[in-house]
Amino acid sequence: MIKAVYFDADGTLVSFRTHAVPEDTLTALRRLRGAGVHCILCTGRNGGTSAPLLDTGLFDGAILLNGQLCTLNGEAVLRRAIDRSDLEIAVDGAEKGDFTLGFVSGYENFMNRFNAQVWLSDEFGGMPPMKLRPARDALEMEIYQMHIYGAPGCEDALVARAPGLIATRWSENFADVFPRGGGKEIGMQAINARLGIAPDETMAFGDGENDVGMLKYAGVGVAMGNASDAVKAQANYVAPGVDDGGIAHTVELFAAQLGL
Repeated sequence: MIKAVYFDADGTLVSFRTHAVPEDTLTALRRLRGAGVHCILCTGRNGGTSAPLLDTGLFDGAILLNGQLCTLNGEAVLRRAIDRSDLEIAVDGAEKGDFTLGFVSGYENFMNRFNAQVWLSDEFGGMPPMKLRPARDALEMEIYQMHIYGAPGCEDALVARAPGLIATRWSENFADVFPRGGGKEIGMQAINARLGIAPDETMAFGDGENDVGMLKYAGVGVAMGNASDAVKAQANYVAPGVDDGGIAHTVELFAAQLGL
């Protein structure tokens, strides 16, 4: 029996076309909650940008910042900030103009400068533009994740300088950067342990490269139809896309396993 379902946000719950959650997806979430299935948001967003989703009251918990900050029923389950030495390397590179970086704390985010990829990613994701602040301000904060803006491969130079970091993409315009050993599946492990749930009692939905770990960890990993072929290859099932009722379709298909 599937007891918990983990949902990526952008491209899975939230349409890139409308920047909203489709009504059939909301209905499916209510159906799951009504059956006692735990629904967990699992996203690269932080608490501030996740607020519109969390405020729906449809989620028991959240895996934020790609697993670096996790909560269940309002209580912190896991917190993993970027190590100070790695953060100093990133800040130094940003100040020298080597990197265009977004710095993300639990509820705030800002950028050291703008470039074309920043504008494209904000438009694509429907996010409010980040504020512009000196990179050095990040050293006064707990930073859980960074965004490095540029074409695929730009993240390699940062990761090479700061060995405690890893990078993963869900956009052509930027990569998420967070502590090595992190990832959404680490957050799933922490929340499952708190709930007393085994991996094979979970389902996960995602569409991006940063979702692959959780799709492989879950008992049933579901790739959205709008995912890349590489992501689909790691899933147990490929659903229709976010704008084509993918979550509602899959919930109905697995109704018996979900106790519906």
